Amino acid sequence: ARGSEKERGASRMNSQPQPLEDDSCMARYYRQPVMTRGICTMLVWIWMLGAVLYPDLDMRLSGCPAGILSLEIWRWFTSPFVAGGLIGVLIGVLVFGNIGGQFERTFGSLAFGYLFVLFNVLANVAFTLLVLLAAPLFPSMGLLSPMNCANGVWVSVLGFLVVYTQRLNTPHMSFWGLCNIPTKLYPWFLLLLFGLLGGSFLDNLCGIMVGYAFHFGYLTRLLPSEQRFQAWEAAPRLTWITQAPGHLTYTGSLWNAAGAGEDGGGGLG
Repeated sequence: ARGSEKERGASRMNSQPQPLEDDSCMARYYRQPVMTRGICTMLVWIWMLGAVLYPDLDMRLSGCPAGILSLEIWRWFTSPFVAGGLIGVLIGVLVFGNIGGQFERTFGSLAFGYLFVLFNVLANVAFTLLVLLAAPLFPSMGLLSPMNCANGVWVSVLGFLVVYTQRLNTPHMSFWGLCNIPTKLYPWFLLLLFGLLGGSFLDNLCGIMVGYAFHFGYLTRLLPSEQRFQAWEAAPRLTWITQAPGHLTYTGSLWNAAGAGEDGGGGLG
């Protein structure tokens, strides 16, 4: 009898309506990992500052080789936050929020943030060097023009996409349900598509090459050790990140991912 009463009580509890998960915009925002959330927020805020107060802000932050020659080195670090318009902001937040969240959950917040900076700086340095080398050979192309700049999150997105697609075992990826693209060629398909639509080419190409360099292990010397990441997470000066909602501790998988192309690699967790 006692058993039947317990069963009836349990069935009554199970039949009660469960509280629905908060699906508001702010709840979705804070469900994103902290580093991905912060990068997307920076994209939006910089676009708003440029649209309302500083119309030339994008030009001051873009990775222009002409500016680098004037020792404006900060451009290598600020260029990923230049979206180039409202549509660029919306697409950038949507795409980066997806792929960035996957990598941050795999590597941890500080490791992903470090990799984001590393990918962008290396791609911007490569872009600057290529432009400086090519400018004397093709003077009519205006490669040192202030308008020829590397900017936007797509540089790092394509780099991360290379790492992601090289680990996938599925032979094809769908492009918005319109067509299927061979998985390993998906970043190159996007690069070609951007070029056909009039988008930047060389900076995105540099992002792809940095992704391959990471995949095949050429960047391992630039990665901090596991002990270094753990020390950063314990540092008091970084509590504004490590104690923020959505912070993910270092997983130790960053070193496993770097150079995975040498032994076949594995999938993103």
